[in-house]
Amino acid sequence: MSTPFTLDEDKILLLTCLRRRIVDKYEYVLLARKLGNGRTPNEVKLRFDELHRQAATRLMALGLAVPDWGYAGEDFSEYEVKECGGEGRGPETR
Repeated sequence: MSTPFTLDEDKILLLTCLRRRIVDKYEYVLLARKLGNGRTPNEVKLRFDELHRQAATRLMALGLAVPDWGYAGEDFSEYEVKECGGEGRGPETR
């Protein structure tokens, strides 16, 4: 990574993460353009995935999400997390 992500960049990525799942490479290109600062789509994807994992891990630690499909530190990018102890749903059940 060229430089650490700023708080403003992380906010944009987290808000995007909360609103919807990114489903293709082109959306990372659009996010990289939105962030500016010379970010590449690959940098954006890596940071997005990291923030997504951190958010899911923190929710589980607070007891707000207790998915039955994984543990802290796993890749949560293919799953949805429900509030209040709901079950996680993998792509095979959508």
